Amino acid sequence: MLEADRQRKLKLVRAAHVKPLVDLIRGWERPDRTFPLIDPEDGGVGAKVLFLQHTPGPTAVRSGFISRENRDKTAPRADQYLREAGFARSDYIRWNVVPYCISTPEIDGKATSSQVREAADLYTKPFLKLLPNLKVIVFCGGKAREQIRWLAPLPRVEVIETYHCGARSPREWEVTRQDFKRAYELMAARS
Repeated sequence: MLEADRQRKLKLVRAAHVKPLVDLIRGWERPDRTFPLIDPEDGGVGAKVLFLQHTPGPTAVRSGFISRENRDKTAPRADQYLREAGFARSDYIRWNVVPYCISTPEIDGKATSSQVREAADLYTKPFLKLLPNLKVIVFCGGKAREQIRWLAPLPRVEVIETYHCGARSPREWEVTRQDFKRAYELMAARS
């Protein structure tokens, strides 16, 4: 993410549509555990679709945001799929099942299954409570999908399981692209 983009986002984190989520995230901070913020240019508490990935990667650690403007393998592909599906930024929010930084600015860390389990109660459930308009959750990648069983039941939302946006094979890219389109269609049908 360019520094100008980061500075613009920092000015927006107190906006009404993201303030409750930002306050929640900042309340989780502690000396040994830091959390990138949600992108304030996305839907915030008004989001109808939540895209959950694994854990923040090195570019999110550096930028301080989970954003489609991060410069890594995942964010530009997610941006492309979101645009192709027809999403407006106000329609969705992107987050992680293990939302704190396991990665460093140089090393892409991976969450363990026990961290995924622990994060369901500590982080994902409180986060979901602040999304009253939520219609669809898209779990992107194997580690993200692990958390579904710890969140169940999810009676008010449709659940889609897909590949991580940083997947390596063209077949996986196409499946993910189609799943993003399906998420858009479900959102539109339930609105």
